[in-house]
Amino acid sequence: MNKHVVAASLLALLGGSAHAQATRMMMPEGTYDLVFGVAVQRTYHADSDGRSHGEVVPALEVQWSNGVFIDANVDEAVLGVHWSDQPMLDYGAMLSVSGRDQRSDTPGARGGMAMQAGGFVNWHVLYNLDVGGELLAGGGYDRGGLLGNARVQWSTPLAAHHGATLTVGAIVGDHTWMQGYFGVTPAQAASGGNPAYRAPAGVLNIYGDLEWQWQLGNKYWLFTGARISRRGDGPAASPLVAGRDYFTLRTALTYHF
Repeated sequence: MNKHVVAASLLALLGGSAHAQATRMMMPEGTYDLVFGVAVQRTYHADSDGRSHGEVVPALEVQWSNGVFIDANVDEAVLGVHWSDQPMLDYGAMLSVSGRDQRSDTPGARGGMAMQAGGFVNWHVLYNLDVGGELLAGGGYDRGGLLGNARVQWSTPLAAHHGATLTVGAIVGDHTWMQGYFGVTPAQAASGGNPAYRAPAGVLNIYGDLEWQWQLGNKYWLFTGARISRRGDGPAASPLVAGRDYFTLRTALTYHF
């Protein structure tokens, strides 16, 4: 049930997601940028006896001068378009497709595909300070509900070819989205053995990211980062959730064509 959160983290890691980059007016007409990368990630769950899991994730990012972009990795594919030509305010629409988690306590249910549609906005408050987020609809377990992500991002150079970025944010969902992934209906309780639980709308998790960027050459970048996440009160109280806090380490190598 963490696919949306993981995918967002990896897209941000791999050079910054396309909807957070410079607006289309920064690119010469008829041009495009293409970035390919591979990321290695391991997540540690603080409240589950040291349990952890890792994954290797390939990713592809393409940005065209007309504002259209594609971000794709093994978990999620995002198609979007920048509508703004302003250097300080970027906004637009996006559509994401990913695998849908399957619940073991819902007989006959299948994972299938999850599709979310919505928009994004990014305000460049200062040259190194951004405030932004996304709002997506339709991606809940029952193909309904809203999921939002709000964040503040600060970056600074460290040395020649080195930089760092600090991001603090929160992911929130409405009752429909939360209930699909964290709630337990009476029917699910009867078949799965967990007590019934009504998941409220609210914070899915709050997170803090610290990332180091190293330009290895004209076309190669190395990104290394860590994320600390804490689930909100609603998801943390769900009988489906074993722990509230988790810590993620990740490294990505990208090539800019």
